[in-house]
Amino acid sequence: MNISRQRQANTHNTAYKIDSHTLPNMECVSDLGVVVDHELTFSAHISRLVHKAIIRSKLIKKSFASRDINNLVKAFLVYVLPIVEYCSQVWSPHTVKDIELVESVQRKFTKWLPGMRNKSYAERLSITGLERLDVRRLRLDLTLTYKILFGLTCIQSSDFFSRSPLQSTRGHEYKLFVPNCKTDCRKFFFSNRVLNAWNNLPADTTDFSSLSRFRSCLFKTDLTKYCKLLN
Repeated sequence: MNISRQRQANTHNTAYKIDSHTLPNMECVSDLGVVVDHELTFSAHISRLVHKAIIRSKLIKKSFASRDINNLVKAFLVYVLPIVEYCSQVWSPHTVKDIELVESVQRKFTKWLPGMRNKSYAERLSITGLERLDVRRLRLDLTLTYKILFGLTCIQSSDFFSRSPLQSTRGHEYKLFVPNCKTDCRKFFFSNRVLNAWNNLPADTTDFSSLSRFRSCLFKTDLTKYCKLLN
């Protein structure tokens, strides 16, 4: 896979070989189930997972005789959400188009539920107890950030984050430095896109003493203001 600003010109002129065997040019590759293309975007991956998730949602509709909303929502949580949240810290979209595409999985499922067709998406979420998928992805981003900073993973925190040199600002004491990014690829990479939400977590209601308490605080914090999806 050729990754270059001048990819179109180089693709036909550059050939890579292993033991005299010419390697085919690839538009995208899959690594541990996540598809990345030659422009280092995840649009192809998002399209695939949305297609798979919608098929799984239709199977729930076809296979379950029950039309009880609670049972159907539980089936959605078990069989569909893992598809649209697998490794989301890697591929979480930043364009409204891709965000809406992922959200369409839950929009379509909730609209199909009995008595929900004429209700708004916000009303359907309130009735079913579900959350917007972009909010769930942001919470997963913040949770992974906590794990990295507090040594709960094998990842070195210095490889992803730097503590903010400004210690006199308002807010909690674990604020992170926000670097200047020149490309969208870097700007919307996990360790950068999470910084705004992380640095603005309310100091008076966010408990950093343990992972379980931190997660509990996240569920009580309004994260929608850091998401692009409006409704």
